[in-house]
Amino acid sequence: MRRLLLVRHAAPLIDPPTPSSEWVLSPQGEEATRRLAQSLAAPPASPIYSSAETKAVQTARLLAEGRSVQVRVEEDLREVEGRSWANSPAEYEQMVNRYLRGDAVDGWEERTGAQRRMATAVQKLMGPDQDLLVVSHGLVLVLYLAWLLEVEAGTLFPVWRTIRFPDLCIVDWETREVVRPFGQPL
Repeated sequence: MRRLLLVRHAAPLIDPPTPSSEWVLSPQGEEATRRLAQSLAAPPASPIYSSAETKAVQTARLLAEGRSVQVRVEEDLREVEGRSWANSPAEYEQMVNRYLRGDAVDGWEERTGAQRRMATAVQKLMGPDQDLLVVSHGLVLVLYLAWLLEVEAGTLFPVWRTIRFPDLCIVDWETREVVRPFGQPL
């Protein structure tokens, strides 16, 4: 079975004056990523691909640590562009829910465009006979899963809510079945 391993980056240190794309991992995020790396019994022999955001690259590097695996940055694995933080977590969740349902959210990248970008990137990176490990971001990963599973993105809002920092979803590439969903214990 060829596997697609989708990893959401680890928890960053939130620094509001700094753009979120430049946030670094928190010490707890680093430790959680090391635990995730230990749980990967057979990580891919191919490179680990990461979004260019600092927290994603740091997560990928920790997953590659001690293995003869390279980390490569792929710009198209980035999070939904233009997202803005809300006044509260509840307000942000409402915005995400609306976005996944297909409603326009002021300033956010058009949903099908982000979904298509991510799907094209993963398709391009998947080798003919190797697993692929991708480190990206929660919202764009949910959009990708909706595309892959051929379900409406709005139905995956509960999945988005369960994704941890970091988290892992494993997909059987041939059958397109999720064999390990996000939110499972490491």
